[in-house]
Amino acid sequence: MQAGTLNTPITLQTKTTTTDNSGEKLETWGSPLTLRSRVSDRIATTDERFSQAADQEQARVRVQVTIRYRAGLSPALNRLIIDGQPHDILAVLKPEGSLGAGRYLTLLCERIAR
Repeated sequence: MQAGTLNTPITLQTKTTTTDNSGEKLETWGSPLTLRSRVSDRIATTDERFSQAADQEQARVRVQVTIRYRAGLSPALNRLIIDGQPHDILAVLKPEGSLGAGRYLTLLCERIAR
């Protein structure tokens, strides 16, 4: 992959958990880091994934994001902001073989479209 194909800026955020004065746990997203990426179009599936939440239909939209290799990425602790929309990281895929190993990561991400 050539560096010129990483032409979409995204923001990587890290989840932190703190405790407020009343003892409740608060989750916040911080430590923003801007990265260059290649974002695929919406991943089409044979059946769109819909869910019902509070009588509101929601579609789950998946995208595939390629970034330069970064150690320590975790679906539980990181998310991406793409075009101002938060995307949960579902999986971190490391390329096999010598071409991309240690150079790039592919992230399978999902956002809820309301």
